Amino acid sequence: MRDGKIILGYIGTGKATNRYHAPFALALPEMFEIKTLAQLEVLEQSTEDLR
Repeated sequence: MRDGKIILGYIGTGKATNRYHAPFALALPEMFEIKTLAQLEVLEQSTEDLR
């Protein structure tokens, strides 16, 4: 906590984060601070490249 606020970090920026979690936290800036929004990116790689 910093200044009495709960600091949040979201992993994944899907529908639930964009429609529910982030707007709720943004509506209460005296209680929450969103520090980070991170999205995992998976790169496809063939098994031939791993050998």
